[in-house]
Parts: sequence; structure tokens; C-alpha cells
Amino acid sequence: MKKKKRSININHLRLREDLDSIFLPLAQSEEVKAWVSKNLYNWLYHSAPVRPILGLPENPPEWLITKFMAGNSLYEIRMENDLISQIAHSIDYLNEHTVSDRVSVEDTLKKASDWSLKIEIETKNMEGEGAILPIYAFENGYQFVKLVSKDSFTRESDLMGHCVGTSAYYYTNASRGSIFIYSLRDEKNNPHTTFEVTKEGKIVQIQGKNNQQPIPRYLNMVADFISVKGEELNIVPDNRFCKLLGLIKMGEKFLTSNKLPDYISLSGDIKMVDILSAREGKEPRGVRIHGSAIFKDFNREKVSFDVEAHTIDLSDSSVAVFEKRLRVKVLKASYSNLKTLPSGLETESIYWRGMKASTFPEITVSNILDLRKSRIEDKKLPKLTLDTLDIRGSNIEELSPGTKIVELWTGGRDIKIPDDCEIEMRVN
Repeated sequence: MKKKKRSININHLRLREDLDSIFLPLAQSEEVKAWVSKNLYNWLYHSAPVRPILGLPENPPEWLITKFMAGNSLYEIRMENDLISQIAHSIDYLNEHTVSDRVSVEDTLKKASDWSLKIEIETKNMEGEGAILPIYAFENGYQFVKLVSKDSFTRESDLMGHCVGTSAYYYTNASRGSIFIYSLRDEKNNPHTTFEVTKEGKIVQIQGKNNQQPIPRYLNMVADFISVKGEELNIVPDNRFCKLLGLIKMGEKFLTSNKLPDYISLSGDIKMVDILSAREGKEPRGVRIHGSAIFKDFNREKVSFDVEAHTIDLSDSSVAVFEKRLRVKVLKASYSNLKTLPSGLETESIYWRGMKASTFPEITVSNILDLRKSRIEDKKLPKLTLDTLDIRGSNIEELSPGTKIVELWTGGRDIKIPDDCEIEMRVN
């Protein structure tokens, strides 16, 4: 008899990891932890909503490869935001009630929903209109708000189990503008994380319930909030909070290091090695810098991603060639390892003292081309139209026909200049 093919739930490959990172930190007693590890795990594995997947996960075990190649279909649990939120509320409910291993997940979900509705009714209007100021909303219904009224401080303190509403310090200084108190609220307006920022932008503290460190999920949301709104709100985490939140400073912004995208747009003077470090050595696909792209200590000869910047500084770098698209207004490459530039590049100024190459690339420079002490094997430059050309101390002996230069610096040497070239001023 031919063996029947079947569907395989691959979630046991990572379900335990999800429980440990998302749900176990919410449990406040050994009984609730046991319920999460046993009852919740079994329910998720056997009864939770699933969806088919078309391919194997990363680094699959050999037995799964064998099953997949034999034609068995794969599916995984749909761990979506709504399900995660329902389970999190259920664990909150169990933390406040007696727990036994006989309590089913289905019953707990229903009781937790009823319990949350009761709390919502009791506390819905407790803060009053204008008590909080919405600042930033997430797609999953959570949002960060700023506490404004005394009622909002009191409610935050009651539900979070800390002193932001019982100590006169916080409301008094917040009302004066000396500090700001931000709260992470869920879709039912219940708080999960509170953090304090001074008017100078320093983060003083980030607290979860009962003054405990927030769980990783909420810390990630704080990090996302700061990466999006931090520059606007002048929130400047120090090294300690950057490490806690997984943030990395890029110019004037703080970005979540584990979510640095393939295409990056930043402002300020940005070190490319910081981007590589944040991406664990993996190059992005494109970088746009509204400022300077600094390649110091960039120990790779080839730049294999698109680069767009006002200024590129190649001092103390190993960069020899840009393999992808390059857009730059000012290139600083004096005494660098740079060998050539992409043909057709259009730029304003290039400082390339000490350049060494067989030929000069076919590029367009409109303002300044500084080639002092350069060595080019054919000793000739292509047709150029620019304001200033400086070849003092170089071995360049000839310009190309049609060249137009406002100011030419030769250091007193005689070079070959075709009759149709236009040189307005020659400086020795």
C-alpha cells in the first residue's frame, strides 16, 4: 500500500522560542509559567489558526527536508497581533486569579475577555478628556501618549504599580515642562510601559509594571518610537539605554539596529562602518546621506551598494572602486586607495591629490578638480569643463581638445594645450 502524504506543522521548530520570548516574561508566578509552558504550548500547536507555507524555514533539520521533498505540505501557526494580544491579556488575567493546570486556554481566553471588558468599563472615563496627548500610533493598535492631567498620572500609577502618580515630583515637574512622561497604551488604553525624559532630552528611566524592566516586546516598541519620533521630540538616549533598547546613533537620529533597512536615508555625518556594524557586517543595498558619508576604517576595497551623499570622504579607507550607482557633489579622495570612478559620474568637486591610475575616468566635474601630485600612466586628461583645475606636482602633460577651464594651476610647468581649448587664467 502506498504511504499517504500528510501535512506537517513546522512550528515546534520555533514555537518554544516564541513562548519563551513573548509570553513567559508576562507570567508572574510559577503556576502561570507552567500554564504557559504546557497548556498554551499544546493549544497553540494543536488548535491555533494555521496557514500553509510554500518553502522550508532557514536551516531546516534533515528530517524536515526529507519530508518536504517527499511531497508533504507544510503549515505554520498564524501568530498575528490579535492572537498575541488575546494571549497577553489572558496571562494578565491569570496573574490576578487562581491558576491550575486544568484551566483550558479556551476558557481562559473568554474569562480574560470578560475581565478586560469589566476593567475597561471601570476605567474608561477615569482620566477625563484631554488627560493624555497621543504622540505616535502603531499598526497593532498600541500607541505612545504623553501624560498631561493629574488624573492620567494617577491612573498610570494605579494600573502600573509604580509611583508616577503617587509622588508629587512627577506631575509637578511635568506641568512645569521640566520633564515629560510617556506611556505605551494598548488598544484598550491600558498602560504597559512608562518612561521619563528631561527637557534636555535625557532618558531618566523606563519602567514596566511594578517597576520591573519591560518585556522585550515593549522595549522594542519604545525603540521604534524613539527611532521615529526621537529627533522631533529631542529624546537622546545615553549608551546605557541605547544598549537596553538596541539603538544605534546615526548622525542626529537613533535607529533600531536590528531593523536597519536595506535602503537607508540619514542626515548628518555618517560613518559607513557604523552601518555595517548595525547590520552585523552585511552591506545595505543603498545609502542616501544628507550630509557626509565617511568611509574611514571601511576595510573593504569594493563598495557594492548604491551611495548618494553631498560629500564622500575616503580618508583612511580601503575603498578602491564603487561598483554600483554613485551620486556625490563633493568627493574627498586625496591620498586614498581609490583607483577609479564610475564612467559618466557628474559631480561638482573632486579632491584627489596623489591619485595613481592608468587613465583618468570619463567623468564630469563642474567646479574644482584637485589632482596635485597625481600619477597617471598616459599623462593626459579627458575633455573637461570646470572652474578650477590644479595639477601642480603631477605628471600630467596634456589636456584634451575642447577643454574649458576658468583657472588652471600648473606649478610653472609647460603642458600641451590644444588650440581649441579655452583657458581664462593660467596660474604658475
